[in-house]
Amino acid sequence: MKRKWLAISFLLSTLFFIASCGITQELDESLAVSKELNVVIGQQEAILKDLLKTVEKIEPSFEKDIDAKPKTGLFKEQEGDLYKNFNKRKDLLDELVAGQKELKKYQKEIKRISSKEAIDVDNDKLKLISSSLKIIENNYDSLILYMETGFEQEELLYENLPVDNLSEQGSIINRTYGSVTMVAEESISNMEYTLNLSKNFQKQASTTKK
Repeated sequence: MKRKWLAISFLLSTLFFIASCGITQELDESLAVSKELNVVIGQQEAILKDLLKTVEKIEPSFEKDIDAKPKTGLFKEQEGDLYKNFNKRKDLLDELVAGQKELKKYQKEIKRISSKEAIDVDNDKLKLISSSLKIIENNYDSLILYMETGFEQEELLYENLPVDNLSEQGSIINRTYGSVTMVAEESISNMEYTLNLSKNFQKQASTTKK
């Protein structure tokens, strides 16, 4: 009987040890992912803030180039403040598309870790981070669509100047970039919220690991 209890105790100890190793691995994974995510969010915030500054300069750049009374459309000579502004926004869009892919990757990774329900990981906090990242993902879908639409509208106008309905076309472009600004600001707000969630999780997970 004594041998039987010893065998059971040994088995339970072994199972506990194996489970503990798995839990520690998940805790380590969640910490590593949250740290990496913080860096990516910071980078994306910087890109969005740069985008907002560039969008603010569209109208003054346009007016400056128009005042120079170009004989052809603004883009045909591939020069001027507006042309530089346009291409900078194109580059920023490429960075946003790449950034969205990164955020999707972390969202899936966090979701995977939380699905394991490790007992020493705050899975509720991980799920909140995952949900918040999904919102940012959706923000990016809207932002990318608005920017692509804006580029089409701008090229149509800039390459065919002068036009009789400049005011109407300009108004449409302004509305499009008004939407870009609104979604970019919302994205930044959601990123700051997500970053706080991630930092709080990281702080708690680091304490748990000690």
